[in-house]
Amino acid sequence: MDGRGEDPLPARPERLRLGWASTGRPVSPAGAARGDLRGDVSELAARFRELPVRHLVVLGAPGSGKTVLAIRLLLDLVNPDDPAEPVPVLLPLSSWSPEASSLHDWMAARIAEDHPFLDAATAGDLLKSTKVTPVLDGLDELAPRLRGTAVEAVDAWAADGRPVVLTCRGNEYERTVRGSGSPLSRAAVVEIGDVRPADAAAYLRAAALDGGTRWDALLDRLADAPDGPLGEALSTPLMVELLRTAYRAPATDPAELLDAERFPSRESVEGHLIDRFVPALYAPALRPAYRADRAERWLAFLARRMRRHDTVSISWWEIWTLPSALLLTLPFALTGALVFGSIFGTTRGLVAAGLFAVAAAASLAPGAAAAPVRERDLTDPVALLRRLRGGSAGWALLVAVVSGVLIGTWFGLGLHASTAKTVTYALLLAGMFAIGALGGTAWGSFALSRSWFASTGRLPFRLVAFLRDAHERGALRQVGAVYQFRHALVRDRLGLGVQAQERAFHGGWRLPPRWIAPARVGVQVAGVLLATLVLTAPLTAATLHHRSGDRPAERTEVVQSGAQGTEVPVQFLEWTLPPGATRTTVFTVQHRDTRFPVIELTTVTFLTRGCGGASVEFTAVAGGRTVAHQRLDIRPFGSRRDLGREDFAGRPETVTVSLERVDDADCTVVFRWQEPRILYDRLLDVREYLRS
Repeated sequence: MDGRGEDPLPARPERLRLGWASTGRPVSPAGAARGDLRGDVSELAARFRELPVRHLVVLGAPGSGKTVLAIRLLLDLVNPDDPAEPVPVLLPLSSWSPEASSLHDWMAARIAEDHPFLDAATAGDLLKSTKVTPVLDGLDELAPRLRGTAVEAVDAWAADGRPVVLTCRGNEYERTVRGSGSPLSRAAVVEIGDVRPADAAAYLRAAALDGGTRWDALLDRLADAPDGPLGEALSTPLMVELLRTAYRAPATDPAELLDAERFPSRESVEGHLIDRFVPALYAPALRPAYRADRAERWLAFLARRMRRHDTVSISWWEIWTLPSALLLTLPFALTGALVFGSIFGTTRGLVAAGLFAVAAAASLAPGAAAAPVRERDLTDPVALLRRLRGGSAGWALLVAVVSGVLIGTWFGLGLHASTAKTVTYALLLAGMFAIGALGGTAWGSFALSRSWFASTGRLPFRLVAFLRDAHERGALRQVGAVYQFRHALVRDRLGLGVQAQERAFHGGWRLPPRWIAPARVGVQVAGVLLATLVLTAPLTAATLHHRSGDRPAERTEVVQSGAQGTEVPVQFLEWTLPPGATRTTVFTVQHRDTRFPVIELTTVTFLTRGCGGASVEFTAVAGGRTVAHQRLDIRPFGSRRDLGREDFAGRPETVTVSLERVDDADCTVVFRWQEPRILYDRLLDVREYLRS
């Protein structure tokens, strides 16, 4: 020790004084609570404890510091020396839908989410036993139609004296109470007052650098004209903080706000300060990781998207848009073109590309895949990103292995393909399904959307890193795994020009989130199988024309087809057979495709206008081989039968049909053959190609 006294600790930075008082708005029943409360932010906790029933509503204008006051109240209410004192917990109401869950269940789930050492049941027990004081922040962040229901739910939950604090914008709360007629019935209602010009000047002067004169002109004007545009604009803590942030850099000049032509009104000053907020946060001298113009463009895109979807949270893993999702169709189209193009040629390869792309697009019908967010590691966005990425990779690998084995088995054992072609096609198709499975997960959807938005310049590719950086700079705040704009006015300013759409709660049955990814893979597989059937179906067939023997009657009838009853013409050949009759007809086979051998007769045969017990034997011979043989009987429920498949020998030029009555019934029957034709073996070349 050298005998000198220790240097005193540096003085604590000046805090902006924030006053409050009981509101004069008609938002509570007469005599419900004390109406003579007033003080500054440091006194609110003491006044709250003195209330006969600890129910408090804090109102304020936009940017008045409601959330800051709620956080200060929360900190002042913490009393580790008194185990009987309820623990205050801040719960942003923006993530609650009164239509989807009860207030108690939502609070319990949210507390468990924010505090991993608790589960929802334990959190619910703490709420019921008055061990927790919920600080419900931002009633105005709910859709207007839900606010009345929310207030009623809070009042019912706290009816037995449980402590609760609720914050809301003043005008919105008054409209809600007037509209529903249901305020918090026993709550004291206080409203945050305007920042006094002298307090704003003291705060700005304390934040300025020693010896600096940049602020002198502005502070003098604030003192001389407290009711001018500048004084009115700085009546809220938000604007004072935005002013300090916007002109923090030594090269800036806050005196420009004194220009009466540029800033003739309060609104012009406020708009200018909001516009300068983001560029000031991204000044190169602070942290040159992102250019200010790009950061502002990205944040503006997020703000507009939030406004369009009527949300206040950036749930980055749910960012989804149709153009980005359609990127998933590219690997499907490419695989379809490669596989079918190599087997059937260019034309069918292009058709396969289109059909496979349609199958991939159809699997996107549910929209963005939902992600479960109530896990222990989901209070950190980076932990959530890693978890989603790992789970998605595991799912894609499983789909790749299963599909690869099944496809390889089909090519190898079913089509007798060579080992090289079996492995090649199995890898191609398994890779396609793996990409499809990955794109159907929450992380895959996020990755596709991120890539799309990054390619169009609307978001950075490393979106989570950008959001984390914006949080560290003060543009955003983190609430669990999601981000929110720290200042609602900044968000609203950036999101100008977009019409908000209220979120609709979808009641009834919905596919559980864990089944969305498997359902998408199922749609993709079904679509690819259907496309394969279409692509391998015969496009032409050999037709039969009467050559000799008994000539059948040719008839055309209009029948209804499909669920909508579409009328289509159908051709029939008819033979009339009285008792004991036989008919023999020789048909010439007219081939339309000389590349492939014929493989089977097709369509159906049936009896009409007969009697009970009537029976006809049908035989078709081609190239000296019986290619169809069946016996048809008159039955109560019809006599329609499909022709059975029999192999043809080569490419026959004629087909001989024989019909014989094989019954003793005394009636005449009519034998009908619907649109007879012969199909080609169009997969002959495919099998030969695969075996090579």
